Amino acid sequence: MESQKINISIVKEFFSTIKKSCKLIQKCSCFFVFVNLCIACIQGIIPGITIIVFQRIINSLQQNIDTVEHIIFLILFYVGLNIINELISTLYSFYNEKFNLEFSQYVNMLMLEKSAKLELKDYENSETYNIINRAQSQNGTSILTFITGTIEIFKQIISVITISIILVRFCWWMLPLIFGISIVRSMVTVYTDREWYKLRVSRTNDERTNRYINYLLLTGIAFKEILLYGLSNYFFMKYKNISDKIKNQDKEMQKKIAIYDILFDIGSWVSMGGLFGYVMYLGVTGRLLIGDITAYIECIENIKSGSNEIFDNIGNMLEQSMYIGFIFEFLEISEFKGNEEFDIGEIYKIEIKDLSFKYNTTYVLKNINMTLNKGDSIALVGENGSGKSTLIKLIMGFYREYEGTIKINDIDIKKINKTGYYQKIGCVFQDYTKFEDSIRNNIRFGNIKTDNTKSIENMLEITHMKERVDEIGGLDTIVGKWFGKEDLSIGEWQRISICRAAFKQANLYILDEPDASLDIFRQEELIETYKNTFKSAIRIFITHKVNYAKEMGEKIYVLEKGEILESGSHTKLLNDKGKYYEMFNACQRM
Repeated sequence: MESQKINISIVKEFFSTIKKSCKLIQKCSCFFVFVNLCIACIQGIIPGITIIVFQRIINSLQQNIDTVEHIIFLILFYVGLNIINELISTLYSFYNEKFNLEFSQYVNMLMLEKSAKLELKDYENSETYNIINRAQSQNGTSILTFITGTIEIFKQIISVITISIILVRFCWWMLPLIFGISIVRSMVTVYTDREWYKLRVSRTNDERTNRYINYLLLTGIAFKEILLYGLSNYFFMKYKNISDKIKNQDKEMQKKIAIYDILFDIGSWVSMGGLFGYVMYLGVTGRLLIGDITAYIECIENIKSGSNEIFDNIGNMLEQSMYIGFIFEFLEISEFKGNEEFDIGEIYKIEIKDLSFKYNTTYVLKNINMTLNKGDSIALVGENGSGKSTLIKLIMGFYREYEGTIKINDIDIKKINKTGYYQKIGCVFQDYTKFEDSIRNNIRFGNIKTDNTKSIENMLEITHMKERVDEIGGLDTIVGKWFGKEDLSIGEWQRISICRAAFKQANLYILDEPDASLDIFRQEELIETYKNTFKSAIRIFITHKVNYAKEMGEKIYVLEKGEILESGSHTKLLNDKGKYYEMFNACQRM
C-alpha cells in the first residue's frame, strides 16, 4: 500500500514537472515543444513504413511478380525514406543544440535573479543552502533533456504501435510476451531510481561538507591556519570518511541494479530466442516468404528494443523529474509581496518604537525605542551578541517580521519601496565584501550608475588610500587573489569599503565596526573622515571600542542582551556610572 502511494506520488510529480518545464520553455520559445512533437510523429512512423517497403522488395524478388521498374521505385522509396529520416535527425539536432544555448543562459539568469529576490533570513537558514546546492546540480540543459526525453518516449510509442500493427496481423500473442518483460523491468527501474533519489537527497549535507573541505584546501583561503594548527590530516580524514560512506552506498545500489539487469537480460533473450525460432520454423516449412521472415524478425527486435527504450526512458524521466524538481524548488521559494507603495526622496527622520525581534524563538532585540533626525549622530556600543548589528539590519529593512514599528519620514518602513530606500543608505558592514575586481569598481559599486574618476579619487584621498592605489597601478588595477596580481591588506580593504559607502552620497550612513582592522593612526583618520564627510546625514556608528564612541556619536546607546540599557551623552553616561562607565574604564586600562 505504501509502495503504491509512493508510485502515485512519483507519477504526479512527473506530470507536474512536465507542466512546469513546458511553461518555462515556452517563456523562451513558443515553438520548441511543438516542433519536437511534430518531428517525433514523423520519425515514429518512418520505421514501420520502411519495414513494409523492405518486406515488399524481398518478396517481389523471391516471387518475381513485380516489374523491374516497380522494384526500382520501391528501392528508391526505401532509400529516400532513410535519407529524409537522417536529414530530419541532423536538422533536429542542430535546432535543439542552438536552442539549448539560449535556454541554458535563460535558466542561469533566472536562478541568479531569484537569488537577488531572496531575503536575508533565507540566507541565514541552512536549508536554503541545501536547496541552492541541489538546484545548482541541475540547469537549463537538464530541463531540455527531460522534455526531449519525454517526447522521445512519445516517438517510441508511435513507432512501437506502428510496428505492432504489422506484427499483430501475423501473430498477436507475441506482443504480451515481448511487452511483459519490459513492463516488469520498468517497474523495478522506477523502484531503484526512487531509492537513488532518496539516498542522494539524504546525503546533501555530507556532499556540501566535502565541497566545503575542498574549498578550504584548494583555494588557500585557510592555508595559514591549517598549516599552523596541523589540521591537514583532520580534514583529509573527514573528507575520506564522508567519501567512503558515499562510495559504499553507491556500490551497494550498483550491486542491486547489476543483479536485476542480469536476471532481466537472461529472461529477455530466452523469450526472444523462442520467438525468433518460431518465425524461422515457419520459414523453413514454407509458410512464410523470406521478406516476411526478415520483416517479422525486425518487428520483434524493434518492438523489444522499442518497448525497452520506452519503459527505460519512462523510468529515467520519472527519476529525472525528481532532480529537475530541485530547480523549481529553488525558483518557488516564497518571495515577499508586500504593499511597498511609497518612494522617498531622502531620509530625514527615523523613528523606532517598541521594536522587538527574534531568531526562531529567541528574542535578540527587546523594546527598542529611538528617534533620529537629519544630522544626528549616534553610537551603538555593547558586547558581542548584544544586538547592535541586528538593529541596523532592521533599520535597513533587511528583516520584515518583527514586533513594534520602524518609521522613515513618518512612513512605516514596510510600505516604503526598498529599491529607492537602499539608494539613500551607505553602509560599511562588519563582514564587508572584498570584490575581486578593479579598485575603480570596488568603489563605484556604491553607486554603480556613476563613474566619476574625480569623485573616486577624492574618496581615496579622504581615506588616505590614493598613494597606495597609485603604487599598485591605479584605479583599474584588479585586486584580490582570484583574478588580480595585487592584493590589499585587511585594513586597506576596509578603507576601500568606507570609500564605497561614502561614494553613495547617502542620507543615512551606517558604519558597523569600521575600525576593526585599522591601526591607531588610521582610526584617528577615520574619526576625521566620519565627522567631515558624513556630517549632513544621519549617522549610526557601531563599535565595541567604547573610548571612540564619544568621538563618533553625540548620543550613545548601550545595548545589553538586546535591550537599551542606558543612553545619553558621553559625560552623562560616565556620571551615571553604569555599564558604559565600566566599559570605558576597562578600555582605558588596556
